[in-house]
Amino acid sequence: ALKKINMDIKTNKVTALIGPSGCGKSTFLRTLNRMNDLIDNVKIEGVVEIDGEDIYKDNDVIKLRTKVGMVFQKPNLFPMSIYDNVAYGPRVHGIKDKKILDKIVEESLKGAAIWDEVKDRLKSPALGLSGGQQQRVCIARAIAMKPEVILMDEPTSALDPISTAKIEDLIFKLKKDYTIVIVTHNMQQAARISDETGFFLKGELIEYNNTKDIYSYVNEMINDMEILLDSIKKYSCNKVIVLGYYNITNKNNDIFTYLNYKVKSLVETYGYDYIELANIINKEHLQSTDNYYLNEEGNQLISKLIVEKFKNS
Repeated sequence: ALKKINMDIKTNKVTALIGPSGCGKSTFLRTLNRMNDLIDNVKIEGVVEIDGEDIYKDNDVIKLRTKVGMVFQKPNLFPMSIYDNVAYGPRVHGIKDKKILDKIVEESLKGAAIWDEVKDRLKSPALGLSGGQQQRVCIARAIAMKPEVILMDEPTSALDPISTAKIEDLIFKLKKDYTIVIVTHNMQQAARISDETGFFLKGELIEYNNTKDIYSYVNEMINDMEILLDSIKKYSCNKVIVLGYYNITNKNNDIFTYLNYKVKSLVETYGYDYIELANIINKEHLQSTDNYYLNEEGNQLISKLIVEKFKNS
């Protein structure tokens, strides 16, 4: 469930939504074109405005989804030709003139940077293309409707690095004409292509800011942590526990949450254990001995001396 979400998504910018699995990124994305309406018993409160109009007060969902296109995680082309896939939307909206359709298809495929690869086989089955090509045809199909906004739900997660690079380059070019909101699990990708970044956690928007402002501070901290972890690898340690940052001042909690999420991901790649220091300091249910705090299984977690040092510093 989403709660306390307040975002102002900027026109002709790329906004990236990041965060761990199940944090609400895709759920939020689907609120922007009312895809969540298709879920049984869904409850939606609040206001979502596009061009100053609340999209949940207007019952014309087809009009909304013409204005707000979507590209999904996996290419979802129809079992028909490349041409017919791109021309599908315009045809549904009443365009029958072949010359007009030809122009729309060509312009859309050029806009999706795939025209040169498919111009000689437009009547061939779209499903015969590679994964990266299929995803770009999906983007062409979306922009054929001339939307104002394009939503992308992890559009490169199933693609190889070369195809991913082509999609990222395309996104960068598309923002001149469209507002793009993209969900990604790849933080490096968010740093490369986005202007704004929103970090979701447990259904809440923890941080929303200019991408450079978010990453410059965090990356400096993460780089220091990586240097430290590399130095630890030189020693034959039976057990390595990394403690997450503890926010003593209680200010900028959003950054600390995001930073600890990054630290945890990094630590796990090294095969080390990660513990949130705040969880030890603030939870009373942990077992206690003379010198250590223990978890519920009775395993040694951390020296009391270290905890007291953090408490008193």
